[in-house]
Amino acid sequence: MRIEKLKAAYDVDVQTVHFPLHADTPMDGQSLEELFAGRGVDMDAMYAPA
Repeated sequence: MRIEKLKAAYDVDVQTVHFPLHADTPMDGQSLEELFAGRGVDMDAMYAPA
C-alpha cells in the first residue's frame, strides 16, 4: 500500500476521519432509489455502461 510506504519513509501519523457526504442519510442507510426519489433520475441509465 502507498500509505504503508509513506509511513515507512516519513514520520507521519495517518488517521481516518469520517466525513458524511450526505449528513441527512439515516444511520441504518438508504437505498439509491430513496435518495434520488422525486429527482427524475433514471436509475437504469445510471448503471448502464458509458
